[in-house]
Amino acid sequence: MSEYDESIRHEKWRETKMRRISIVLTALCAALLIPHLALTQTKKGLPQEQLPAVAPITLTTLAANVSPANQLDNLIAVDYQETSDSLVVSVHYKNGLPNNFVRVSRTGVITPFSSASGYPEEVYLAVAPSQNCSGTGLSLGGFKVGDVFAGSGTGTIARISADGTTVQNPFATLPGETGQDWGGLYFDRSGNFGGDLMVSTTSGGVYRVNSSGVATLVARLAGNGAIEGIISLPNDSRFGPLSGKILVGGTDIGLPMTGANNVLAVDPIDAMHPMGTFTFYNLPAVVEPEGFRIVPVNGDFFGTDFLKKSVVTAPGAQFSGIVGDLVIAAEGLIDSMTPTSKLFDVVWDPVNNNLKATEIIGGSVFQYEGITFACAAPTVCVPSTLTCPANVCATSGSGGPSSVSFATPATSGGTFPGQPAVCAPPSGSIFAIGTTPVTCTAADGCGTGGTASCGFNVTLSLNGLTIVDVAGSGSSLTINVTTGAYVFTCGDGFTMSGIALLNIKGGIITLQDNNGGRCVQAKIDLASGRSVATLEAPMGFVRCQVYGRGLTPPCGP
Repeated sequence: MSEYDESIRHEKWRETKMRRISIVLTALCAALLIPHLALTQTKKGLPQEQLPAVAPITLTTLAANVSPANQLDNLIAVDYQETSDSLVVSVHYKNGLPNNFVRVSRTGVITPFSSASGYPEEVYLAVAPSQNCSGTGLSLGGFKVGDVFAGSGTGTIARISADGTTVQNPFATLPGETGQDWGGLYFDRSGNFGGDLMVSTTSGGVYRVNSSGVATLVARLAGNGAIEGIISLPNDSRFGPLSGKILVGGTDIGLPMTGANNVLAVDPIDAMHPMGTFTFYNLPAVVEPEGFRIVPVNGDFFGTDFLKKSVVTAPGAQFSGIVGDLVIAAEGLIDSMTPTSKLFDVVWDPVNNNLKATEIIGGSVFQYEGITFACAAPTVCVPSTLTCPANVCATSGSGGPSSVSFATPATSGGTFPGQPAVCAPPSGSIFAIGTTPVTCTAADGCGTGGTASCGFNVTLSLNGLTIVDVAGSGSSLTINVTTGAYVFTCGDGFTMSGIALLNIKGGIITLQDNNGGRCVQAKIDLASGRSVATLEAPMGFVRCQVYGRGLTPPCGP
């Protein structure tokens, strides 16, 4: 390490130590100072010991500074870039020489990123995110996905192309701003601020910058007190009345001090509040809140440890119990011998009407400066399909409408199979004699409103099928289509019964009995409903005939 680098490191160390010493003064003076900040309110934090614990995590070092290359020397901010599935890290605080940025791969390989240099102080950055973790297209606010935006000086923001080859400085200038942009940068993902780039400054300014580089003041803290970090919360009930609002962190830097244990909720400028409104929420355990991030599904965690000159990481699965919560990185009371910089899980506490912070055990480093989560691409969902049972054929024992049951299908194949179907009519319903179509529908498992459907027929027939002579002779034939038993009744009252040879094929029913000196023959066409039956008794003497119409088809092949 050069003498210059060592002096920079010591200078940062002295600054942070002096800031921590003043925390005691902050605590003593806050009651006097904060009430005099125009358009502010204060919420007192209650003891945190009763809060439920969250699952611990295990941090590992992804990349660390190595001399003489010093690629991660005096590192500050970090953000995830979808287009390269890597991290962009700002380095070489305090003068940005010889370069301001490096790229760190998922495997910890450090390579140069951009020729940009000379950006002073703590350079914070934000990478334009996609709307669906695709790594392509435009962000919610119309920014090119993967482009990097960073504080480049007093009230200025630079844009660097995703591949680092093009630098536009300034991309945006914050009107009338006298502070540095190392308060923080963050892309609005809630839509409440149009997907714009949100910026906080060391003089209490909160801005939004659109994709054309036009900056608009959202609010300014009375007295120009410094703030650090920024996020626009999602519209989520877990954040209570702060849902959808901007949050920034208090600090013990400068006067008036905004409080090293405070998180400030920001309400934008309106007709009644020409500078906006800042509401203070006191979190005793959170010392110097610097980094704010919402926990995504399966997104790996990354953070910068200034004292150790390293990038740390933890698998996204270790945060599975707090997906959607706010994680705050607190710089803490810095101790070169003990990792006192911590992570906290933060949600709204409706009982105490305040934010509540629960330490994430295992998440401590020596000095957090920046944190981020990777964007985990959602699983490409393959819709499931639905297969219905074969046509159901049932017979009515009562001679009329009857209950028919069948196996209700469920979806198969696809990413999320096994979705139960809803059938109309459902299994167990009362079906009329004849054929009734059944339609079954189920969700396709992809959660987008898509459905899978199929259909089949339920045919209910009589055990005893009777055809009556349409000529009005009074003759009829009743057949048990299960056993072949029949009763042939002639119009003059003569009857003949027996068990015939029954054949049902291709929609045609035929019946024949040549036993006992008789000849009984019948043919029924199910498609047309036409039927004809003849009784010869004795054989060769036509005793009577039946010509029928409009039959109800029985069950059969």
